[in-house]
Amino acid sequence: MEIKWEVKGLADLEKQLTALGAEVGLKALRTAARTAMKPVQEQMKRTAPFDKDKSGAPSAQADKGEIAARTQHMNEKIGITTKKLDKKAGKTTALSVRVGPTKAHSQKAIAAEYGTAKQTATPFMRASLFDNKELVVRTMKNKLAAEIRRITQKRAR
Repeated sequence: MEIKWEVKGLADLEKQLTALGAEVGLKALRTAARTAMKPVQEQMKRTAPFDKDKSGAPSAQADKGEIAARTQHMNEKIGITTKKLDKKAGKTTALSVRVGPTKAHSQKAIAAEYGTAKQTATPFMRASLFDNKELVVRTMKNKLAAEIRRITQKRAR
C-alpha cells in the first residue's frame, strides 16, 4: 500500500517561522509538534504489550536502565521528545519528533514491534502512527497556525 501526501505552502510557512525569529519559531514548531503527536502517544500507551509479571529482581550488577525495565511497565514510559536540527537530518529539517518508549525499554519495544524467534510481532508503534496520521497532520497545521498568530499578536501589542 502506497500513501501519498501533498503539502502546499511550506515556503510561506518557512517565511512566517523565520520572521518570528529562530528561537521563537522553533518554540512554536516544537509546541505544535508535541500537541500533534499526543494522540499517537496515547494510543501507544493503550496498545503497548503489558507484562503482568514484574517480579523479576535485577541482579547486583544491573544498571539503572535494566532496573527501570524490570520494575516499570513499558506503557508507563512512552514519551514525546523533540530534537532541534542536527547534521544527520539535513539542512531542510528544523525539528524531529520522536514518540516511543524510553531507552530502558527499547529492546523490549523492538522485540514487540518486529517479533523474535520466540515471540510473534505485536506492532503497536507503527500502528499508532498509521491510525492517527491524518489527525497528526491536521492538528500540526492548526496548532502551528494558532501559535504563529498568537506570537504575532503578542508582538503587535
